[in-house]
Amino acid sequence: MTTIERETLVPLCPRHHDEMKSSEVLRLDPASNEPKMTPSYRCAEVSCHWTYSLSGGYYVYREGEPREGKESIYDLCPTHHQPFYISKYDSQGKIETWRCPEAGCESVKKSPMQR
Repeated sequence: MTTIERETLVPLCPRHHDEMKSSEVLRLDPASNEPKMTPSYRCAEVSCHWTYSLSGGYYVYREGEPREGKESIYDLCPTHHQPFYISKYDSQGKIETWRCPEAGCESVKKSPMQR
């Protein structure tokens, strides 16, 4: 059984690199094709729509609009198949540190910011 580190999971917004706030978004459940509230994290900036969830990775969410695939970032941990999240940002070097949300997972990658 997967143990996600929900208590310590604090993704950073891929645009502002500020901590995202715990939230819920209404998404279409692919299995039932019914609307469903999904736990997620959203950027606290009023005009920013970046959202992170364990089921969708990073994506732009605008209530009442379909999710745009071109506005998404979805890179999976090779071990746990969970979407990586940005855990740290080095503003001087413009390097993002990405981690797996699985508790105890050591999968980490660093990449230059490309947005």
